[in-house]
Amino acid sequence: AIAATTSQIRISNCILLAPLRPAVLLAKQLTTIDIISGGRCEPCFGTGWSRDEYAALNVDYSKRRKILRDTIAACRALWESQPATFQSESVSFKDLYQMPQPLQRRIPILLGVKANEQNAALVAELCDGWETGPDDGKSLEKLREGSQIYRDAFVKAGRDPAELRVRSHLPVF
Repeated sequence: AIAATTSQIRISNCILLAPLRPAVLLAKQLTTIDIISGGRCEPCFGTGWSRDEYAALNVDYSKRRKILRDTIAACRALWESQPATFQSESVSFKDLYQMPQPLQRRIPILLGVKANEQNAALVAELCDGWETGPDDGKSLEKLREGSQIYRDAFVKAGRDPAELRVRSHLPVF
């Protein structure tokens, strides 16, 4: 409803637990949001913390990071080539068409994770930005430190650090 009735705001979410969703379906759902919003979809993915959620969906909690990576890569494959083929431990398809295609040439994905080199490398490889966790956004200094870790990872991956998107939450008093 917000996407259909606004024209400028980016359409996002807090944290979407991507490892708990089928990659092909997720790519189609995000494409739908992108089209309805006129190219303003900006999802934020994460892995979550609740082992119970994974158990309820019969997903191996210990593999959540690998599944997250595979899900992002599979979505990218579906959005970037037609037909798309992708093979990983948790997601596989061959010569699959994802129609329609998103309006944005690249749907920007943020990752809602802690600021560290491992997370920053994943963002630099497959994503477009970082959404701070509760600890990373507690002070301006922590936010600066975390942002620098992500900018450094962009440089290391051969990407322009000026393209990094950073989103943080403001405390409400």
